[in-house]
Amino acid sequence: MKKILLLGDINSSHLIKWAISLRRYGSEICIFSLSKPKRDWYTEENIRVYIGQQNESADFRANDSFKLKYIYALRALKTFIITVKPDILHAHYASSYGLLGALSGFKNYYISVWGSDVFVFPRKSIFHRLVLRFNLAKARLIFSASEVMADETVKYTQTPIHVIPFGVDIEQFSPNIAESADERKTIVVGTVKSLEPVYAIDILIKAFAKVNANRRDQKLKLLIVGDGSLRNELEALARELQLGNVEFTGQIDNSKIALYHQRIDIFVNLSLMESFGVSVLEAMACGKPVIVSKVGGLAEITDTNCAIQVEPANIDESERAIDKLISHPDLRAEMGKKGRKRIEEMYNWQQSVSRMMSLYNRMS
Repeated sequence: MKKILLLGDINSSHLIKWAISLRRYGSEICIFSLSKPKRDWYTEENIRVYIGQQNESADFRANDSFKLKYIYALRALKTFIITVKPDILHAHYASSYGLLGALSGFKNYYISVWGSDVFVFPRKSIFHRLVLRFNLAKARLIFSASEVMADETVKYTQTPIHVIPFGVDIEQFSPNIAESADERKTIVVGTVKSLEPVYAIDILIKAFAKVNANRRDQKLKLLIVGDGSLRNELEALARELQLGNVEFTGQIDNSKIALYHQRIDIFVNLSLMESFGVSVLEAMACGKPVIVSKVGGLAEITDTNCAIQVEPANIDESERAIDKLISHPDLRAEMGKKGRKRIEEMYNWQQSVSRMMSLYNRMS
């Protein structure tokens, strides 16, 4: 049995998914995290955890001054490594936990890049670039969820990069119907994203408002699943545009995300930047047609058979795409089926876990 020590934010849904899946695959999992847990999901999974510093996750990642605390935690990490004796040390996020892992001196060390750690962090200064190069150079292997992120990462390292998509649980995310009686007569346009500037939820609201104004013959609803710093501003925008048919759900537990995807008829992600696009894959797995902006990972994970791609921040083009899918239910159904097939063939989560374990075994 492989003993794997993961370095990362214990509240991250991505890290949680990897930890639980690798544990159920037969590995012994330990986690070293510097974020205060929001809930105890790890005890019932028999995952051993070290929690240090007790910082809130969002602040800990956002503020560069906190990066110093990763270095201060180095002694605790080395002690934890001696205690648990892992076969593999795997950092999730190259610019923060990646530095901590690199400084640990552990030989069988891997890094997963996540997005802003390679797209944003190294562009801050020469110092930031040097830190990233140092971190990546210490890793035996680097993992990326997308080709576009791997292409960005290779600018800073000669270490081999393996693309393993952050796939979808195709049993949990499936085309089952989960809708209210009222919504059976309503076309639901929706998104599942954090309410932050980079995800351009304001563009979606404005595009939906234009469709809504011209579609008096059809009952419509805009469903916005997620929370974030722009929530009050976006709710005010919806009121300003006199949209009474917009629902903001706030933060939703990960176990219920699939149910919200199943309520949506047309899924929209208009991000200004996206290194991958997990929520788009989840929507496709649920058999939904998707509208995405032509950026980064979104353009990579979709094609014209299952998605309409639009230019980022283009309200009119987004409006036309939404209107087209409202007008053509047969097209929605066809795109949904093709999207589901694409997920089954290319983005099945079990295949991703199997590939990760194969590389773990090969390199150990």
